[in-house]
This record gives sequence, C-alpha cells and structure tokens, in this order.
Amino acid sequence: PEKQEKVSSDTCKGHLPYTATSLVDKKLSPWRQGLHFIDRKKNENSMGVDVQACSIESTIDGFLIPCKIWRNKNDELPNIKQRASITVAALFIHGGMFSKGDCDSHPKLLQALSEDVNMIIITSSFRNGAVEPEKTGKTMQDLVDVSDYFQSNFMPEQRLPYGVIGSSSGGYFALALAAQKILRFDFCIPICPVAHPNRRATYLKNCISQNAKPTAGCGVHTAEAATRILNSQLSFWETEEAMEAAGECLRENNNAVPTLLIMGAADTNVPMHVCELVQAWATRTIVLGGAGHDIQSSPPVAKEGMEDGFQLYLPDIERFVKTVRMELGMGDINMSALSGENDLCSNA
Repeated sequence: PEKQEKVSSDTCKGHLPYTATSLVDKKLSPWRQGLHFIDRKKNENSMGVDVQACSIESTIDGFLIPCKIWRNKNDELPNIKQRASITVAALFIHGGMFSKGDCDSHPKLLQALSEDVNMIIITSSFRNGAVEPEKTGKTMQDLVDVSDYFQSNFMPEQRLPYGVIGSSSGGYFALALAAQKILRFDFCIPICPVAHPNRRATYLKNCISQNAKPTAGCGVHTAEAATRILNSQLSFWETEEAMEAAGECLRENNNAVPTLLIMGAADTNVPMHVCELVQAWATRTIVLGGAGHDIQSSPPVAKEGMEDGFQLYLPDIERFVKTVRMELGMGDINMSALSGENDLCSNA
C-alpha cells in the first residue's frame, strides 16, 4: 500500500510484540494492493469448493507469504437463489508442532468449513520453526500482515463477521492474535489448541521419562513420539521461559472475543489440562468424548446415522457463528457479493 499507518502493540506482559499495518487511503480498490497473483486455476480435486492462491508481502522484509482462499463453489451458480449464503470469514492458522505445515494443511477441515458452514477461509504459509523461531517475531508478524490486509481491504467492503480459527499449535496463535487489541476479531475458534506451550512441554517430558499418568479414557504418548514433538516445539520456542510466558498470556480473555473451544477427551497430543486457562473464560467449550487429536485435521469417526464425522462438531460451529452474526446485527450475505470486481484472486 502507498499510504500506511504503523501501529505498535506491546500487550500481554511484553510477549509477542508486533506492528500491524492499517490502510489510510480507502479509495483504492480492495484486494489490489500488495497482492502477488500466482494462479487463478481452480482446484479440480475439490468437491463443491473453489480454492484460489495469492501471496502478501511481509511488512518486515518483503517476504511473499503464500495464501489460499477457500470458498463455497456454489457462488458461481447463475441462479442467485441457488447460490450459497456466506456466513462469516476467517483466518485459518494451521498446526504442525510450531514448525511444520503450510496453507495446504488440513484440507478436509477447510473443505468442510467452506462447503458445509459456508465460510470463506483464508490460509497462509506463515514462517515458523527453527528457521524463524519465536524470538524473531516473524511468525506473528506474518499472521498479522495476512489478517490485517484481508480485514482492512476486504472485510469493511463486505460487512462480514471476521474471526480466527486455529488448529493444534495454530490454535495457540489464534488465541494469541485474538488476545491482542490491535486487530478486530468477532470470534475465535481454537480446535485442540496447544493453549499453554509449557504445560504441553511438561507433559511431553513426563511421557519421555514414562512418568505421565493417563486420565480416564485417554492414554499418553510413547517416549519416541513425545521426543519428536517436544524437539519440534522447542525449535520454535527455544526456552521454557518463552513457553511459560506464552501460556500465561492467555490466562484472561481481556479482549472479550467470543471463543468456541473444541477439544477431544482422548487427545494424547494436547491433554485437556493444557487448555485449562482458556476453558475458564471461553464462551463455550465442546469436548468430544473418545475423540483424539486427529479431529483438528480429519473428520472424527462418524456415529450411526452420520455420513461425515465432522458433523460431531460442525453444527456447533454453525450455531456459534450464527450467534455471532445475530449479536452483531447482521443478516445473511449472499456469496454473489464476492463476484465481479471483488474477485479475490483475479488479476488487477
């Protein structure tokens, strides 16, 4: 963008400071600033979902952050009455032990959210892990740049409720972003989040020493698996102090963002005590009995009469976002509003 206003944030006891960019000149067309178009071809393997790719420049060093936009394919139907009504838009933050994953991670979940809940989902290949550890600030800045750009350039035009969804380690980043007061989020949905990195690290260390105690209906990791996950997590956080500060940052929901916490009762990767601080203030908590960590990326085992295991918690997400829309005083918005000039990844 040609005209920018830099706003600094140093909230949460000085943890995870970053700078967000807010556009001042609103006359320029949305989606035309800062986007580098990669490919407008549709994903032929998707069923009812259109996936488009683009990238956004990092405000730190100009790094091009690969992004993808998932939306219900019914938005292209010629009959407006048959087009899907988009409910909300969200930044989706992938998981991957704080060091793996990209904008193509969790495709089954992204498809379900786009196709069944009628969300428009924005994903990104933000930098993390040993290459860009937490102390560099680039992980949070990448996420802020993506979120701020989409929110500043697109959301005011379409008046959609805008939220953040995170899976596993991405769930922590989602909660941390929602806790910051510089970005507006209307809701937050963490799924099996590593809400307190140091508590998870302590659990993994106990698994390695074989001192971890299984809870009812939930086992523990093997020493080998725990070692692999812990090493990956430490490649990003590096120190116990950083992990502890990150977890304590979420002790209170000072920003009061409506939050739907989704967990699996049999999650051996993120035991329920890792999310205790968030459970204390979350707007609603859903615990799926017998479900493990895989629910954050793949559909759980469907119960009798269900075609898709995602139906175990997708209806809860749908009700939650409808409540958000009602509280914001917003009616249904048809996806046809996203066509034409505001085509998300068309060439300028």
